[in-house]
Amino acid sequence: MTPLARNPVDPGPGTTSDPGRSLALATGMEAGVFSKDTTTFPPTCVRTCLSASEGGGVEGGCSLIRGLVEGIVPEGVQGIRPCEQGHHVAVYPGDGLSPTVLVLQPSGKETDDAASGQTEAVASLWQQFERLTQESQGLAMELISSYEQLNVIFDITKRVGEVRNVEEIKLFLVRILTEALSCDWACCLSEDGDSHWWCRDDGSDRATILPWLQQGLQDVLKKVSRDRQIVVLGQLPGPQDGQPTSVMAGPLGSDADVSDVVVVARGSGRDEFLSGDMRMLDSVLSHGGQVISNLRLMERLKRLSFEAVLALVSAIDKKDSYTSGHSERVGFLSHLIGEEMGLTAADLQDLEWAGILHDVGKIGISDGILTKPGSLTDDEFDLIRQHPKMSYQVIEPLRSFKAVRETVLHHHETPDGTGYPDGLKGDEIPLGASIVHTADTFDALTSDRSYRRSFPIDKALEIMRKDTGTKIDPKCMAAFERAFKAFRKQQPDRFRELFGHTREHAE
Repeated sequence: MTPLARNPVDPGPGTTSDPGRSLALATGMEAGVFSKDTTTFPPTCVRTCLSASEGGGVEGGCSLIRGLVEGIVPEGVQGIRPCEQGHHVAVYPGDGLSPTVLVLQPSGKETDDAASGQTEAVASLWQQFERLTQESQGLAMELISSYEQLNVIFDITKRVGEVRNVEEIKLFLVRILTEALSCDWACCLSEDGDSHWWCRDDGSDRATILPWLQQGLQDVLKKVSRDRQIVVLGQLPGPQDGQPTSVMAGPLGSDADVSDVVVVARGSGRDEFLSGDMRMLDSVLSHGGQVISNLRLMERLKRLSFEAVLALVSAIDKKDSYTSGHSERVGFLSHLIGEEMGLTAADLQDLEWAGILHDVGKIGISDGILTKPGSLTDDEFDLIRQHPKMSYQVIEPLRSFKAVRETVLHHHETPDGTGYPDGLKGDEIPLGASIVHTADTFDALTSDRSYRRSFPIDKALEIMRKDTGTKIDPKCMAAFERAFKAFRKQQPDRFRELFGHTREHAE
């Protein structure tokens, strides 16, 4: 039986806020409304026939009322006729958008030839009212849906300011879609087989669902990726005990990029996906795809800039065959130490740049001094001591490199104040400069120089430990030892690539 969505009662004399009451006062007639979503009885029916029923049911109602509630519209009742209680009634079927309307004129009132036209006018008026009400409700739902979409887009935009990693953005998108669309789970599948997963609770088994998607729905996923259109699948036998599962999938990415596919699902007993859900998915994936495209572009530009500078620095390093690769290794080790010390992503990037550029000023020093096999004269050593300032001057035009410039300028300062160029000591030295100094010292000790052979790793660490507190910052040294030990153990191939020239122990 259709739920009784509304069942108005007489609001009392002089009250016209209820449309049915206003209609009755204006025409002397009452109206009842019967549709899939709405049932409203004429007040007279409520008083005379339905008053004994509890909860607004149809017990006690006449056969006409009971039939209309069930959706049964009798034929040939548009004309006025008496009901079982003697009231004058006429029924006007709806057209699919408008409801069926029962017009009632209480008994005791005379009917005339104009009554039929009047009842038809009342029915038409009420049907128009209900249609406008439904349209208003539809517009309200559209507005709510649009508001929810804007909130989701706002959350994505806000998140972009905090995250600079494409993989984190993908995970964020599947999580926010799970919440916004009231799904049980969602995932993002990449062409390389990678996936990002999110579910509302532990009831969704990733190990079962992902193979079901990648194998059972392989053709659908390929179609979504190829045609770049959202696809809604009805109740499918799901991956968990064959329970019905509603699935919707859409492409993530721009035409120029490899397209990932985002899949969202609702399990058994949940509503299927409708057009509003499709619009939400389309809005989120379109905006999220653009964000990811922009991030990828930024990453490519950063990588291009990084590689260009690295090529320049490598060319400078090769002025001295003994220091080839030195700047790249110092940049790497500086990043490693900063990460161990918990620095932010932005600080780590500045730190790596500083490590790479710390010796760029040596481009202005002659090869004869840089590669001199014997001791340097006082004048030559004074010139060497100028290279931090010279490096600073080389990168000074780069306005966004303020932190990098300060680190480069002071990377030879020491805790005891005997460093250069400004003789800073202790906390006066920027943390980044102390980190780069630690990395620079280790790589210098473990690399061959024109005036001496390299020290093995264990000996270099021993020398640095003795200098900790005077020449090397203690916190930086401790972080370096922890990070370097973990790096050697966890990434042996990368270690050999960067530090294959070093020796483990003294020969």
